[in-house]
Amino acid sequence: MPPNLISKLLQKCTSATIDEQENLQKTRQMVEHQIPLEIIKQPVHNSELKVFMKSSSYSNDELTKLFDLLTKKNSLSFSKIPGRNLFMAAVQDDATAYTGYENVWVRDNIHIAHAHYVQGDVETTALNVKEIGSFWLKYDNRWIDCIKVLNRYTDPHLAEDVMRRPHIRFNGTELTENTQHWSHAQNDAIGYWLWLSSKLCREGHLDYDILSKVAVFIALYFKKIDFCNDKDNGHWEEARKVEASSVGAATAGLRELELLLNENEKFQEIFEKNFNNFCKEHNLHEDFKVGKELVSNLKEEGLKKMNSILPFESRDAGAEREADGALLFLIYPLQIITGEMAQIVVDNVVRDLLGEHGIRRYKGDSYWMADYKAVFSEENRTGNFSEDIGQRNKHLKFGQEAQWCMFDAIVSCHYSLKLQDLQKRGASEAELLACKDSQINYFNRALGQITGEDCSFGPWHCPESYYIENGRVGKYVVNDITPLLWSQANLISAFLLIKKIL
Repeated sequence: MPPNLISKLLQKCTSATIDEQENLQKTRQMVEHQIPLEIIKQPVHNSELKVFMKSSSYSNDELTKLFDLLTKKNSLSFSKIPGRNLFMAAVQDDATAYTGYENVWVRDNIHIAHAHYVQGDVETTALNVKEIGSFWLKYDNRWIDCIKVLNRYTDPHLAEDVMRRPHIRFNGTELTENTQHWSHAQNDAIGYWLWLSSKLCREGHLDYDILSKVAVFIALYFKKIDFCNDKDNGHWEEARKVEASSVGAATAGLRELELLLNENEKFQEIFEKNFNNFCKEHNLHEDFKVGKELVSNLKEEGLKKMNSILPFESRDAGAEREADGALLFLIYPLQIITGEMAQIVVDNVVRDLLGEHGIRRYKGDSYWMADYKAVFSEENRTGNFSEDIGQRNKHLKFGQEAQWCMFDAIVSCHYSLKLQDLQKRGASEAELLACKDSQINYFNRALGQITGEDCSFGPWHCPESYYIENGRVGKYVVNDITPLLWSQANLISAFLLIKKIL
């Protein structure tokens, strides 16, 4: 929609009656969903950073200077947990220790490890996935009990007891499980680990030992829980439902494992040996014959299920959801959805979730909604609401959801991938220019979210999200999870993909 038409619409709103204004406002909201993103401007919070930003395109030298600046300011640094090759979710101080973000989340760590991978630091990436695998092998009883006993029909209690599943959030310092009740039914997190580990092994950066053992657990576990129809807690660790983002992440992991098995005879030999020994030890041979065949079948089932849900996140009755930021990760880094479907997912996210300060996770998200710190005590702010999300949702004022800082960078990555494809196909200059404009626009939005001097946590941080504080609608500040390492990781990916296709 051209800017002059928007102006006319706004002018008409000012001279209309109250009833007409309400109707026109609704029309304006509908129109804005069709406005090209370049018309929707986001504030740049860091004035010093703004000097280095370009409105349309960057040269390689300009990107290098920008990256070096953020590196110098520690905006893109990742502090490991002392003595480990693991990362806490967010940097903590005494005031924010209550959040629990000093723990290790598998999903966050894989995104952070992947950011090291794209920078060429495959050693850190490999050490990270090995440490997570070591944790899962330390508590192999979680996998074994689920594989041997878990059956949603004959043992529904075990099927619903998320604490008896493999843990995806744990104490990284001690490499031990936490006793706090948590929503560990997160098939996406397991899929992420399998995806990156198999990718590293395919490229010769990871030895076979840990992956060949954990991959057997994962394949049998996904089969036993029927991952395509398993209602898990997903990326946002909330109410359980069948989600495309979880099915897709698990399928991406299975696809990468299948490629590894097909390409590497030595790994296949070790994997099948471990698979057969496990099945023999636990009397599973009647159900499972060949490990490679199981992996392939699971991948095909996952693709079919994911495609039946897309472009929605969930089609569960009573929990249907179309746009969800988690779907973006199926585009990048997983690249399990591409082409037209990837564009539809991006368009839906922009249409429904784009905000001035970031992108909402989904409509009706009450996590860090307006006045969150006033509504919830420190003890409850980052607690587990997965079994009673209504207790949190009842405080939400629709349209006042937090706006997150991890998504714009991924949308930029989408347009970088699309630009590569258009260039290969010999697309027109108009198509290439439009795609590049979107690539840079979302990249700039991600840069604009970096904190400035007015931030209570200080400048040069990549926050988790911006939320409305003290009832001042329109006054957005960063939440207490600042900086968030996942946001930093995504920004690095956006940087390097732009540089790759210059």
